[in-house]
Amino acid sequence: MNQAALVILDFTNGPAVTYPQGLEIQERIAAARRAGTIPDVLILLEHEPVITYGKTAENANLLTSTESLGDQGVALYGTNRGGDMTYHGPGQLTGYPIIHLGENNRDVRGYIAGLETNVLRVGERLGVPGLHTVDFHAGIWLGRKYVAAVGVRIKQWVTMHGFAINVTKESLSGFRHIIPCGVQAIESVCLSDLAGSEISVAMTASTTAAIWSEQADGNVTILQTPAAHEWIETNCPPIPDEAG
Repeated sequence: MNQAALVILDFTNGPAVTYPQGLEIQERIAAARRAGTIPDVLILLEHEPVITYGKTAENANLLTSTESLGDQGVALYGTNRGGDMTYHGPGQLTGYPIIHLGENNRDVRGYIAGLETNVLRVGERLGVPGLHTVDFHAGIWLGRKYVAAVGVRIKQWVTMHGFAINVTKESLSGFRHIIPCGVQAIESVCLSDLAGSEISVAMTASTTAAIWSEQADGNVTILQTPAAHEWIETNCPPIPDEAG
């Protein structure tokens, strides 16, 4: 049997994933992808509440003390992606494409534009037309309302990090702690509010998987929990501890 062109690992049918757990999953898959032992992978999940910040983040964009965040059950985590502050949590679909851009596709801006286009398609299929990108910042917007974040890291032309779509009202609670992505005077909104009806994370994950599958001409393997974890254990060895 031919190897699938894309493997989609959908963890949204299981519990929310901590940010360190999600990062370990990404790193293991990215290492295997760089080694050429696995195809491209799209990870879909919900995180436990966490504020992450990129390498160029401004401290002033964090509006709540670290002590208060901890008291409210919100973690704070620095990352190796680009960008400023953002929030992840329940009610939000986070997607981590681990994609090898290849010899003839080393176009970082084109890759980010492709991520944005796919999120726009998700919105359209779920009954939220009119979403758009802006010139001043990556991500998906409706006017000055922020719907989805986009931020990536690329090492040896293999991507990490990706996109986060606010799906339900629950996803908006953590944004009060930050100036999202360092952009003043914006409002974070969710697909459910914009659609005027309840949209679930599972529905958004299924729609996202369908769109990515179409782009791979259906040559896709889709796995949910626990099979997704089993696939990682079989195909993506743990990263050695450098301190060890």
